Amino acid sequence: PLGQDQDNQEFPFNFSTQKISIFNKISTTMIATGYKIECCMAFANFRQGDFKIELQRFGHRNMKMEDVYKMPWESLEGEIATWNQVVWHCTTVLFNAEQRLYDSIFPNQPSISQKLFGDLARYVIIRLLNFAQGAVLTKWSAEKLFKFLDMYETLREDIVGGSYLESCAKELAYETSTTKDMIIEAIVAMFCDLKTSIKNDNERIPVPNGAVHPLTRYVMNYLKYACEYKDTLEQVFEQ
Repeated sequence: PLGQDQDNQEFPFNFSTQKISIFNKISTTMIATGYKIECCMAFANFRQGDFKIELQRFGHRNMKMEDVYKMPWESLEGEIATWNQVVWHCTTVLFNAEQRLYDSIFPNQPSISQKLFGDLARYVIIRLLNFAQGAVLTKWSAEKLFKFLDMYETLREDIVGGSYLESCAKELAYETSTTKDMIIEAIVAMFCDLKTSIKNDNERIPVPNGAVHPLTRYVMNYLKYACEYKDTLEQVFEQ
């Protein structure tokens, strides 16, 4: 089947020069004979399927927003780490490869190539942003701060850049900005929650022999780790 050659596992799969030529002839013929819509729909469904397979290969699951925020934190931590990798891989590798593929198959139809790629990128990015928004809806606590800082740093990069996204750039920029704002709000609340946690700590019994109190040790370790995100935290609080 298309996309599954054993001798070529680079993404996008199974697109030798010969196969690109065949796809180009098919698309050119369909468009010239009045089947432009059918051609675009078939190709879009085909590429969307391949993209789903590639995201699954990286461990990213297609989950509804409500499934994300209902997920136990122990599981969500791993999903967030995977999400960061997937967003980076999409924006630095997969989208570039996909652009080249569309340009090769529709060399004389730049508007079609641009529209098809824009639709695919929009589908993927919105799906990734939905995951982030679902994660933000979970119950906030100081311990979750650092995973959310990682998500903010991922979205801080320009994930909707490129001329090929002109058709949906405004929408994606708005959705990305909204998601970042949600994450910022969560980060500030989590960081401030540390103060509440200290106030509500009930185990204030002196430690024998002058040892370091567990709460002191926890707070110092927390702040030490937070210092690794110093620049990001400053940027978050400024915004």
